[in-house]
Formats: sequence, C-alpha cells, structure tokens
Amino acid sequence: MSKSLTDKTISGLNWSFIGNNSMAVINIVVGIVLARLLLPQDFGLLGMTYIFLGLAELFVTLGMGSSVQRLKNLTREHIRVATTTTIISSLMVYFIFWFSAPYIAGFYKEDRLISIIRVLSSLFIIQGFVTVSYGQIRRALDFKYILKIDLSSFTLGYGVLSSLLAFLGYGVWSLVYGRIASSMISAVIIIIKVPVNFNPLIRKKRI
Repeated sequence: MSKSLTDKTISGLNWSFIGNNSMAVINIVVGIVLARLLLPQDFGLLGMTYIFLGLAELFVTLGMGSSVQRLKNLTREHIRVATTTTIISSLMVYFIFWFSAPYIAGFYKEDRLISIIRVLSSLFIIQGFVTVSYGQIRRALDFKYILKIDLSSFTLGYGVLSSLLAFLGYGVWSLVYGRIASSMISAVIIIIKVPVNFNPLIRKKRI
C-alpha cells in the first residue's frame, strides 16, 4: 500500500470516527426534541413505510454505487453506464411504490400511508441521480466531505426542518418533509463535489 493511500485510509478512519460520534449526538438531540413535539403514532406511521422503502432503497443505492467504488480502472464510460442504470432503476422502483401504495396501506389497514408512501417514494429518484457520484466520493476516500454531507443534510433537513414543522403542528408530515429535505440537501452537496453525468449510455456487459 502506498504512503499516500495509507495516509488517506488513516485520515478516512479518523473522519469516519468523528462523523459517527457526531451523528449519534445530533440524532439523540433531534430525537428528544421531536419526541416532545410529536405523538408516538407519528413515528409509528413512518416506521411502517420504512419496512418496505428501506429494502428498496438498498437496492437502488448499493448496486452501481458499490461497483463504482470497487472497479480498479474507472472510466467515463463506466460512470455513464452506472448512472443511466441507477436512474432507470430508481424510476422503476418509484412507480412500483406509487401504484402499490394502496395495497401496502391496506395491509396495515391505515389509509394515511398511501400519500406518505407516494411522497417518500420520491427519495428513490433523488438518490438515484446521485448514487454514482456519491460512490466516486467514497472511492476517493474523502470521508471529510462525506461527513459534511451527512451532518449538513441531517441537521438542516431532518433536524431543523422536521422540528420546525412539528412545532407548527404538521404531525407525521414533519418527519416526511424533513426526510425529503435531508435527501435533497445531501444530493446538492454531492453534485457540488462530483457533478452528475447526464449523458445516458446502456450496454449489456456489466461494469
């Protein structure tokens, strides 16, 4: 392992440690604030959606993003293929959840889940556009920038916005809009660092 790579790895581990601890503290603080402003049912409704949406989110974000990180020689063509594939996959998952929302709500016997699931499904589109760019940041071991992404998006989106909306009486929607805002802020910061390649390319051979 080269000295520069060793230095990057050590620096990455340090920033990762700082990030994990910082996120834990902020998560506790935000959790306490929201617990005082919202009802347990509000958190329960969101939890119901995450059972399904969480698995689909892994499918959208881990596939090509992980491939980009592992490739030994990453080319512009690889990035174009990965970006195109991820965007198409995210759009497919979005429409699947949009149309299946009434059936998921019926499973839980909770009609409010229909609109919640449909709004939260937009997360797939947002993440689909930046998954490959985020993978490139991780590939570069730029954990300091990753910390900036995580702290900024969670604190401003979920922390500040959700708390404000909860205070204003938005209930479960304060959590929903906070989650959407967090993802959008994250996407903007990612694109600033690594702009998305919107030049589509599809090929049968896997990257």
